Formats: sequence, structure tokens, C-alpha cells
Amino acid sequence: MVTNNLKADLRETKKQSELRSLRQQGMVPGVLYGEKVQASIAINEKELQQLLRGNANGIITLEVPTHGKHSVMLTDTQKDSLRGNIIHVDFHQINMKSEVKAQVRVELTGEPQGVKEGGVLQVVRYEVDVKCMPSVLPETLEVDISNLAVGENLNVDSIQLPKGVELITDPGEILATVLAPTVETEDTETAEPTGEEGSDVAETDEAAETKDEA
Repeated sequence: MVTNNLKADLRETKKQSELRSLRQQGMVPGVLYGEKVQASIAINEKELQQLLRGNANGIITLEVPTHGKHSVMLTDTQKDSLRGNIIHVDFHQINMKSEVKAQVRVELTGEPQGVKEGGVLQVVRYEVDVKCMPSVLPETLEVDISNLAVGENLNVDSIQLPKGVELITDPGEILATVLAPTVETEDTETAEPTGEEGSDVAETDEAAETKDEA
């Protein structure tokens, strides 16, 4: 289990104008939910982005002033529909002695045999849902796709799960496939005499008929 550390500030801002001002200062508003704690918080945007580029679905140790440190998971991320920047996040406190449900990133390793033969790799799923104790939650799940041929699919049930980790995603769902290479075909058309060429042929035939009559 890999644990990420993140610090938060308490916030009193609730009005939209105040939240916009907070975001302009490089902070992202959020809420911490838990059985015994609930707090309105603000996270440094750069630190949050760094977390999201890493293992955003893992266990996070969130430190909040006057509330101490809590083991949490990031459960919701809202983004601006136009700019794409994060505008709000939700964290939920977890019990380290109880099972959790989480999404785990799937990493495909190796070059498929079908790609070497000219095929195109198409990745269908980048994450799968699992259930386990927080202490054994994997950061990623690796799958070797070296033997994947053209026209073959790699399903979720190909993932080798660590001990204590249970798969929630349908085992029959496709992770990746190798598509056959696209073959371009050229249409060949038989040219037909048109325009002036057609007129010349007609005139030649007509002249021949006139000569025969004479």
C-alpha cells in the first residue's frame, strides 16, 4: 500500500464570490466527510494536481488544522466544463480495519505481437474496480500483453490480483484489443470516351458510311 500525504486548510468561505476568490489564489475548495468529522477545507491546487498525476485512487493521509490527520480517499472531483481545471473535491474518511472499494489503474506492459505485425492496439479500460482491506490496496495492476495477436481481446479476468484483493468489475469486460491494419484500396475505373473524343469517333464512323455509299 502506498500512502500519499496531503495538507489542507480550514475555510469559512461558502458564497460563490468567495469561492472564486479562493480559486484565484491557487486553492481548491473541498469537503472532508467522516463518521466523527466533517470540515470545509481548501487544498493547494499544485499539490492536488501532483496527487492526481500519481495515485489519485489510493489511500491519502489528509492533515487538517485542529482536526489532525485522517486516512481518506478522494471520492469526487469536479472540473470546470470549459477550462478543465479542478473546482471542488470531496474526501471521505475510511476505517483502516474495514474493506474499501476503489478503482485501480491498469498498466499494460510489453509490445503486442499483433502490433509488430502491423495491427493497432486499442485500450478499452484504464482502470478496474476492486474491493480489499486498505493495507493491501495496490497502486497499479500490471498485465503483460506481449502475446496479444491481431483480432484478439484481453479481458479483465487476465489480471493477476494480489492476495486479499477481490475484483468487482465484470471479468468478461475487455481491457484491450489489437485491431487489424487498415488496407487502402484504389478503385480503378475504365475510361470511356467523352466530349471531343466521342465526337471524333462518331464523325469517323459517319464518314466511313458515306464513302461506302458512294
